[in-house]
Amino acid sequence: MNEKCKRIMFIIKANGERVKFKPEKIRETLRRIGAKPEVIEHILLNVQKAIVDNMTTTEIFRIVRREIKKENHCLAHRYNLRQGLLKLGPAGFNFEKYIGKTLKKNILADQQLKESDFFK
Repeated sequence: MNEKCKRIMFIIKANGERVKFKPEKIRETLRRIGAKPEVIEHILLNVQKAIVDNMTTTEIFRIVRREIKKENHCLAHRYNLRQGLLKLGPAGFNFEKYIGKTLKKNILADQQLKESDFFK
């Protein structure tokens, strides 16, 4: 591992707070969007090489997104979903509620269909 990755790095959060960089947060995010373990480690290695002390989380987000996009465009879109919702501003809350209700309705409809098929 190179010297840059061994030393403690600090990053600047959106609220201005300076915190220790934790690569496991990126690892967990990549796992949640469905990246394979080998892809996660490859992306994480490249991200760690690019990060400098006192970099903002927004800059890190862009680096991670760029690295994901190199590996898999679908994963990049999943990773960017949160940013997309935030860009909607207050309208994003209504959109989230709409999607939540739609998903709930579809899940319930699917469950009813399965149950009715079961009792035939």
